[in-house]
Amino acid sequence: MAMPTDDLRDRLAALPEPPLPPGLLERTVRARQRQRAMRRAAVAGAGTTVLVAIVAVSLPMRLQAPAPAPVVDAPPPIAAATSTATTRPERDAQLRILDREIQAAYRRGSGEAELAQLWKARAELEGGREAAASVRPFRI
Repeated sequence: MAMPTDDLRDRLAALPEPPLPPGLLERTVRARQRQRAMRRAAVAGAGTTVLVAIVAVSLPMRLQAPAPAPVVDAPPPIAAATSTATTRPERDAQLRILDREIQAAYRRGSGEAELAQLWKARAELEGGREAAASVRPFRI
């Protein structure tokens, strides 16, 4: 014996399809096109926002000029080399001052003449050191 639900399903399957409302296909196609256009606009807007954010963050860093090196007022380099009767700690202090002046001259991009004068003054000051003071052997 067949179940009453099976009989009902057979009858419903035998019925013809109902007619579709007029213009349904055109409305469906237009709605799908609007969805695609909205999705493209959202993706383009998000991409533009990310690009603007990257440019806004990186542009000020690129436009910033590097800060100039501070200029330190120091005594003239020749004055350090002219004193002949100096003790070892004074001579070491003068060497450190002269070394800083040489570094500052390189940073400023000084000419060869100024650099040569500084190196000559340093060599004269270094020549006043005792040979034994520059090298000290020690036991390992």
